[in-house]
Amino acid sequence: MSNLEESPMSNLLEHLETLTDSRHAKGKRHSQTATLAIVLLGMLCGHVHIKARFAKQYQPQLALALPLPKGKPPSIMTIQRLSLRIDVEELCEVFNGWMKSYYQAEAVAIDGKSINSTVSEAHGKHQNFASIVSFFGQNTHLVWQLGVLESQKQHETGDDVG
Repeated sequence: MSNLEESPMSNLLEHLETLTDSRHAKGKRHSQTATLAIVLLGMLCGHVHIKARFAKQYQPQLALALPLPKGKPPSIMTIQRLSLRIDVEELCEVFNGWMKSYYQAEAVAIDGKSINSTVSEAHGKHQNFASIVSFFGQNTHLVWQLGVLESQKQHETGDDVG
C-alpha cells in the first residue's frame, strides 16, 4: 500500500475517515470508509444506480487500494444499508473538501440524481425526495462538487444548492 500513501485515493480515504459512523460495532465486516469510497468512485465513473456492479467489475483494483476483507467488496445490501444511514450532507461536505485541492477554472455542467428510498408522500401533493446534485467539469471530466437537494425544501424556500 506504500504506492497509495500520497495518492488522491489515500487523500480521499483520509477525508472519509472523518465521517460519523453510526453503525453498531457488532456485525461490521466492511469499513464505512472503504464502502463510501466505492460508492463515490462508482458515481465518479458513471455507475449511477448499482455501485455493487462497479465494485465487482473493479474488485482487483479496489482490493489493492482499500481494506476489503478477503479482497471482496461489500454486497449490494451492505451498500444500501449504509446509504440509508449516512448523513448525505456530511458526505457531500467531505467530498467537496477533498476536491478543493483539485479545482481548476472551467465550464461546469450540473446534473442531479435522486437517492433511493428517500421518497415521502409518494402519491400526495407534498411529495418529497432527496437528490445528489453534481457539478461536472467539462474539460477535466471530474465531478468538482456535490450537493444535496430536497424537492420540497427547495420548492418552499427557493434556496440554492451547496
